[in-house]
Amino acid sequence: MDRAVAAWNDQFARVWDRLPLRVGVVAFPRMTPFQAVIEAARNIEADLARNGNKPETWRVAGCETRDGVTVLSLRSLDGQSEILKTMPIRFPDGREDVFYPNLAVEDKQVRCPHDFQHPKGQTYRHAKDLRSGDGVLVYPSYIAAVFLDSTAKRFEPLSSRQLMQWRRMRDLWRLIDRSVPSQTALRGAWSELVERRETWQGSEGTWLEGGEGAWLDLVRTVFHERLGVRSARLETLVQAARDGLLEWSLEWHMGVLKKQVSGGDR
Repeated sequence: MDRAVAAWNDQFARVWDRLPLRVGVVAFPRMTPFQAVIEAARNIEADLARNGNKPETWRVAGCETRDGVTVLSLRSLDGQSEILKTMPIRFPDGREDVFYPNLAVEDKQVRCPHDFQHPKGQTYRHAKDLRSGDGVLVYPSYIAAVFLDSTAKRFEPLSSRQLMQWRRMRDLWRLIDRSVPSQTALRGAWSELVERRETWQGSEGTWLEGGEGAWLDLVRTVFHERLGVRSARLETLVQAARDGLLEWSLEWHMGVLKKQVSGGDR
């Protein structure tokens, strides 16, 4: 999976905005009935198709070009997500690429030297000409993963995530591996947090008034006092708990991959 994402980032760097990668992962024990696996795969396929048919608008937060490469910093309209994309704008023989690294923008006017309009009116702008504040239309890349620890799991609602969160989730585990003292301590701390979270949420998983803030304060306290996590690492884990990435990372690495924490460089 990591290799597939890395290959897509490398080989589709010029067209990542309009040729997204959609990934479905079904993990299961060896004796799982094959029919359950196929049904889970079909559910994932349908979920990814529903989520990725329309482009999203992302706002350019920064744009820098150097040595034939443009680095774009893009932020979602709700301000909750940010991505950094590297786009080659020069061919290996040194010629400037004016064909591939063009992105669809909100702007209806042709303003820059390489701007052009599609016959239907959509304006495209070369990556190096983008400026902070420009709205860019992006077809998002998604990943949906399910672990069939029981065959009934295939009937549960899926949760597709933006592909950029996969890398964050994997990096988060490496941070956890370096920060917590033992697998037992980590499991105990997280079990307590999950149990307390349920008391601050309604039947549909929505937070009761003041519940989310209280739970995140508890997350900070438990990771600091019981697991000895401090400073920037602690804040990273608290933010990941807020975003749901912490739970995903623990489930994927401990539940699916059966990873063990090493205690690392605490």
